[in-house]
Parts: sequence; structure tokens; C-alpha cells
Amino acid sequence: MKRVPLSPLLVFCNADSYIFFPATPWMNAPDAEMIREALEARNMPGSGTMTLTVGLQTCNTVDAPDAAVALATSRTADGLSFPGSFSDKSGNTGNRQLVRFGYLVKNTTTSDSTVRYAWACGAVELHRK
Repeated sequence: MKRVPLSPLLVFCNADSYIFFPATPWMNAPDAEMIREALEARNMPGSGTMTLTVGLQTCNTVDAPDAAVALATSRTADGLSFPGSFSDKSGNTGNRQLVRFGYLVKNTTTSDSTVRYAWACGAVELHRK
């Protein structure tokens, strides 16, 4: 099991897409074929103004990472998302050298430049097919 550590998450800008905050070091991507995750969100700002989820990012070289991919449904309020069954992510990780895990965060208020703040922690469980 790979822990995704407790992390403070700040989002300032209006975002049409998620911003990825890495929370683990790079690791061997082929080891991450089957994945399930748990996520706990705390101190969410409420009213659906911020969303977050656990995500992964892959690359062949660390200076050119791919776009991050969500692993779970986004949370908009405090709470815990328990892991379900394993999901096959080999389509994302199978042809890449490295993978890391973190959080995808977005400020969903389109006409606001308020800083949004939350805490998140989680765990990602991996195994090969």
C-alpha cells in the first residue's frame, strides 16, 4: 500500500481544469496496474466551491510528465471515500516508466479569485495483474 500523505491544498485561481499536487515520489509504473484508493477530505470550503480527488501522473522522464488522471470521484465536502474494487489502470501506466500519486484540485467558482483551502490524505493500494 502506498500512503498519500496528509497535505494542505491551496487553490487561488479560477480553474477550468484540475491542478495536480504530487504527494509521493516517482515509482516504477508497471507495478501500478491494478489500483484502488481511499481519500479523506477535511476543511473543505463548502458550497461546492472546491473539488478534489486522488490522481496519478505518469512519465518516461521526470522532466516531461503526462497530464494527471483522476482515480476516483471528486469530493466537494468533508468526508471519507472508502476503497472499492481494484480498477485496471494499465492503460495509463503500462507503457510508461514512472508513476506518482497526488491530489487533483479545482476552484469551481468561475468569477472568484478567493483562495480555497483544504486538507486531504489517502492511501493507494497497488498490485499487478
